Amino acid sequence: RSIRLPQLVRFAADALSSWASSDFLFFGNLDAAGAVDAYEEQLGALSEDGAAPAGLPAVPSQQQAVADLGGRALLRAVAHPNPQETNSAVRLTLVLGELSAREAATAQLLAKMVEPAFFASLRTRQQLGYLVWSFGREVRGVSLLYFIVQSSSASPRHVTASIHAFLEEEAEALLNSTAAADFAAYAAAARKELLDPPEQLEAAAEEAWGQIAAERFCFARRREVAVALDGVSLADVQALLASLVAADSAASRMLVQVHSPEHPVGRVADELPESSRREYSPLEDEGVARFRAGRGFFAGEPCAVAPPLPHGHDSADEVYGWMALGAIASLLGGICLLSLRLLAGAGRPALSSRPLVQLQ
Repeated sequence: RSIRLPQLVRFAADALSSWASSDFLFFGNLDAAGAVDAYEEQLGALSEDGAAPAGLPAVPSQQQAVADLGGRALLRAVAHPNPQETNSAVRLTLVLGELSAREAATAQLLAKMVEPAFFASLRTRQQLGYLVWSFGREVRGVSLLYFIVQSSSASPRHVTASIHAFLEEEAEALLNSTAAADFAAYAAAARKELLDPPEQLEAAAEEAWGQIAAERFCFARRREVAVALDGVSLADVQALLASLVAADSAASRMLVQVHSPEHPVGRVADELPESSRREYSPLEDEGVARFRAGRGFFAGEPCAVAPPLPHGHDSADEVYGWMALGAIASLLGGICLLSLRLLAGAGRPALSSRPLVQLQ
């Protein structure tokens, strides 16, 4: 409420002229020379005098990363801030880590195989909530499995116990009863999903932009995982599940419970599932600051280095964060996506950028 328009104008002028950097993706019917010309034009439009800055930063250091919990299983239980809220929610995240293409393919198959069974068990049979879903994701090179339930009837403790019972009992039984033909169908569906080209140019550009924004440049990752699916067996998927639910599992877990007023948070230790093979450590309010200060991060190593233009520029010494301005504009028959990263450090370079050209 204290921000006024003149302050915003001054902030924008300062950022765009002295301490912001940007990434561009040109995706569509234009050649490399045309992309560079368009890049200079767009970048110049952002500067105060209309001229594109001369310098480009070196490849920046990683600005975002996935926290490495070091194999721990943590529980964070909080009360919903709305006193009228009738829903509680539970999300269990299994952190598998930075996986090879074959390991990622195994994780992908596990996620695909348990997804319909998880819904059928907790939503259809147990009627725990209207919103029940599970899925796998690769975030900045780190493979994650999510299990989420929102319930207006069951307590977070009850939902948590049901999620763990599914993983440790029902999922194992499901994999053990899967026929070879059914497994082949799961693998074929996963492969098709990975290899099917996007139906729209915008979707293709956004997929490429995700790799650029994460500074990983793993543009062939989906294809690599799809190819690796051919070497994954049902026994591999079973072994992965067994390793994830084992009492001495190396995979980290983050269990988050949001309690409605009907199911208030008691002692966090009381919310822990007694049936779980893993032992959770409660993350109390007073421990959050220590956790944030002491956490590590996955390296998030890039698959390739983005090609800078022939001139370089020193980047900021320290990176405190970044802000994406979701600007998506039609450009020369293609798509231009612009992200301004706000950098802070001892040195503040002029607004600069590096274009990445991908021709279709």
